[in-house]
Amino acid sequence: MYDSLYLTYPLVDITVSFDESFPIQKNKTRKTSEVLVTAGGAANTLFVGARLGATIVPYGVVGDDLFGKLILEDYEKEGVSNRYITIRRNMVTPAVVIPVSQDGDHCFLSMLEGDFGDLSRLDEAIGASRSLIVSGYQLLNDESRKVLSHCVTIAKERKKIVFFDPGPMINKIPVSITGNFYDLTVNKTDASSGAALDGATFKLTSNGTAIG
Repeated sequence: MYDSLYLTYPLVDITVSFDESFPIQKNKTRKTSEVLVTAGGAANTLFVGARLGATIVPYGVVGDDLFGKLILEDYEKEGVSNRYITIRRNMVTPAVVIPVSQDGDHCFLSMLEGDFGDLSRLDEAIGASRSLIVSGYQLLNDESRKVLSHCVTIAKERKKIVFFDPGPMINKIPVSITGNFYDLTVNKTDASSGAALDGATFKLTSNGTAIG
């Protein structure tokens, strides 16, 4: 049995370092000191988990393009299973461009829309895992919101632990999601963003748990 199933949009991070500070002046060419293209999104959680001995399995879809192949290769190198990754022909694998200044400041230019690929194996994947990881990024479109809500409901019915990362993109978390959590833990950045839990603003306790 896997330790956790991560419902995700696999994507690549294109990190571009430049030798100046923000804000960036328009219509000017800048020197780039480094460009890195790596698996992004859920990859940090997947890779750190694998290095610590946890089996966290991603569920999502990539294209049969260069970025899709790079993601699958990075997963394999880190010992992350691709069992529940769909490879879709002629799909453009999402990417995020991350400009990073000499001061370490950065921003994200993201392709956030996506889906989870072949949904026929979702019930099997949840059943094969001790817990489920979901993200607020999957609440940005109606179809993925339905899938996420369905998965969280199934996970709770099967007594699985659900981990939820609200992320910075949503102002209110639907009750169809929050109603399936016993506790919701956020960091100070998420809590201060003004996100709402079932209509109530987050309050941050000393241990980081958001209370509606």
